[in-house]
Amino acid sequence: MDLDNIKKTWQQTDLKSTVDDSKIRKMLDNKGQSAFNSIMRYEKYGIIGLVICMLIAYPLVSEHKPVFYFYLVTCFIGIVWQIYKFRLIKNANIAELSITKAAKFYYQYKSMIVKELIIGCVWFIFFIILFGYFELAGKWDTGRFQYALIAFIISMSIGLLVGFVLYRKLYWTHFKEIEKSLKEVEDFEKDDHN
Repeated sequence: MDLDNIKKTWQQTDLKSTVDDSKIRKMLDNKGQSAFNSIMRYEKYGIIGLVICMLIAYPLVSEHKPVFYFYLVTCFIGIVWQIYKFRLIKNANIAELSITKAAKFYYQYKSMIVKELIIGCVWFIFFIILFGYFELAGKWDTGRFQYALIAFIISMSIGLLVGFVLYRKLYWTHFKEIEKSLKEVEDFEKDDHN
């Protein structure tokens, strides 16, 4: 009987939501924004890293002109891509976007990074085949070809593995934080509307 009265009183009470826009913004600013700022910082480091890679390419692959030109052109394209991503993130003020627009921007950016990873892997494989052909062609007649080929495959595999580990550490850990923050905000908004 008392339980029914309490239940009826509870249902008649006009409860106001304790979640407002400022609290939602604060949640985004805490976890999501710091992860977002980290990603923006990594994009800036990516630009610097590609410039350094262009500068050190000459002593490493300049004896094979087709490889050298291919490398320089693709590094230049990579720098333009990095600048585009950096400017995109810098101009997207996540703290001022609505939750749906922030989520849409985030998922589009994540899709770009996945495509970048796939294209980067294809580029890397093509590059090692091209470089390997020119580097190992002179060793074909020697008895050391098998050893040079094995060493080349191992070193390039390590390079590919390092690339995957860097993408995972630099992007995916922060993507998880952003997704978690967006999920919390969506849950609060659902609770707020119920």
